[in-house]
Amino acid sequence: MATGAIQRITVHEPEQMQMRITQFVAQGFVVANQSNRSVTLIKRKQFSIPLLVIGLLLCVIPLFIYLIVYSLQKDQIIEIVLIEAPKVEAYRASEHLPAGPNAAPAAAAVIQMSPDNQSWWDGSQWQQTATSYPPNAARKPDGSAWWDGQSWRPMPETGPGLGI
Repeated sequence: MATGAIQRITVHEPEQMQMRITQFVAQGFVVANQSNRSVTLIKRKQFSIPLLVIGLLLCVIPLFIYLIVYSLQKDQIIEIVLIEAPKVEAYRASEHLPAGPNAAPAAAAVIQMSPDNQSWWDGSQWQQTATSYPPNAARKPDGSAWWDGQSWRPMPETGPGLGI
């Protein structure tokens, strides 16, 4: 008896498992083995007598073609396995954000920095970080530093957006 590869289907609820069993039984599968956590269904290949008779009446060649196709068919086997659904918990972003004086701000503007991180793009030209900072950059509550997207930088002497 030639058998095909076993097709494995996982479900998370017993109701889903029962629904899948019903679907496959409607397609001609037969329950071969069942437990509380899994079920194996099988659909055996079938030899068609009407096709055999038609092949004999029309010609021997269609008969040989049918016999070859039949010999290459395999039984179909499906295993449905009930697994536990992953535990779902509420996600709280505040529990995953770093805290402390050097932590990144929660909602910081995206600032385009130069490859050497010595300049920022103001939309028309590069500005030096030593002499200016973006006006939309997040700042520490005490005003001592601004966020460049990766780290805190000390505030320059000239103020926001004022390059030298």
